[in-house]
Amino acid sequence: MKKPTILCVDDEAIVLKGLQSQLERQFGSSHAIELAESGEEALEILEDLPEDEYLAVVISDQLMPGMKGHELLVTIHAKHPTAIKILLTGQADAAAIGEAVNNANLYRYITKPWNQSDLILTVSEALKSYGKDRLLDAQNKKLMEYNEQLEQRVKERTAELNKQNEKLVLANHQIVSSINHAFHIQQAVLPNRDYIQVLLKEHFIFFLPKNIVSGDFYWFKNLGHKALFAIGDCTGHGVPGAFMTLLGISSLNEISSEAAQLDAGFIFSSLQAKMKNTFRLDCKRTIKESMEICVCMFDTQTMQLQFAGTPSSFLFIVPALGNSVLQQIDGQKTYECNGKKLIQIRCKKEQGQDFYQKHLQLERNDQVYIFTDGYIDQIGGANLRRYMRARFAEMVLRNSHLPLDNQLEMLKKEFSDWKASNTQTDDVLVFGFKI
Repeated sequence: MKKPTILCVDDEAIVLKGLQSQLERQFGSSHAIELAESGEEALEILEDLPEDEYLAVVISDQLMPGMKGHELLVTIHAKHPTAIKILLTGQADAAAIGEAVNNANLYRYITKPWNQSDLILTVSEALKSYGKDRLLDAQNKKLMEYNEQLEQRVKERTAELNKQNEKLVLANHQIVSSINHAFHIQQAVLPNRDYIQVLLKEHFIFFLPKNIVSGDFYWFKNLGHKALFAIGDCTGHGVPGAFMTLLGISSLNEISSEAAQLDAGFIFSSLQAKMKNTFRLDCKRTIKESMEICVCMFDTQTMQLQFAGTPSSFLFIVPALGNSVLQQIDGQKTYECNGKKLIQIRCKKEQGQDFYQKHLQLERNDQVYIFTDGYIDQIGGANLRRYMRARFAEMVLRNSHLPLDNQLEMLKKEFSDWKASNTQTDDVLVFGFKI
């Protein structure tokens, strides 16, 4: 532990003796008292100050041969800025004191002859001030060291996070790149409109995946004068759902290529069997956990529509004004708007079968809409509710007088307006055509 030093400087030996006697009685046990008879000697003492001492207070006379008191204090201040400086003299002009104040941070000026109590009190307060400053300096030094350590840790942590972030960005780029490639693969296996238009000249497809790739899919096959098509909704969306769509499409392609006689019910039951074999699960669980699908076959000559699907399959028909056949369908649900009717087809199981099917006789100008649940389950509107099937039916009816391309634009606008800034709930797929 270093000992604080009080340095007294005066060219009169008797003055130094008096200062030494008074200061040692008060501070001698805890402080070193050094004496110098000139400024030059004072500087030499400070140069040779023992390593276990440090300068705390300088008490200097002003008028001395050679270096004056204020000059000494300014010189000491340059090397010991925290030391307390006191002028003790009978003669000092204002300019000298001003220089000591401005350039040496003069603590106090005491006139000779001094009052002992005043001197002791001054030095005591000076030492307290010095101690506080020294403690504050030490605390500031520790704080600066801590801040430097903290800054270094922050730099190291930031560098580590930047490296991790670079890895994440690269990984994310690779994942997105892979998903984008998967998107192009999925788009390549979906039928294009020109192929569909050969048999269904007036049709539209509203296909809006929730993510880049979709768990919904549509499939179409041209069989001369018959159109075989399917709408599927696979479990989930994104990449898992997209895998299922590829499995569904490839299975439908395989089934339709191998069968000699095709109808919607055969395609559906064959797909169930293939899913059961693929996942090694019972039939009901396979369909429930892999995909919801409806399969349709439309004969352009007889205008008969075969429909087979799961209970949640959605089929709406807006009949032409002269079509009375559709009005007799059992289990139908009817929506009306502006004098027009929309019929929701509900399938019932046929005897001996484990799926739902229906044969419908259509007429020219009938309009058919098949869709997955993404549109009607979308959350939105003023009350953040699902769009619902009834609202969808009313919207289809309102726009059914429009050409199908215009109906598609109205479907998109309605969905966008309803969703607004909310997150898209699911993949969306609506397929419509006119007889």
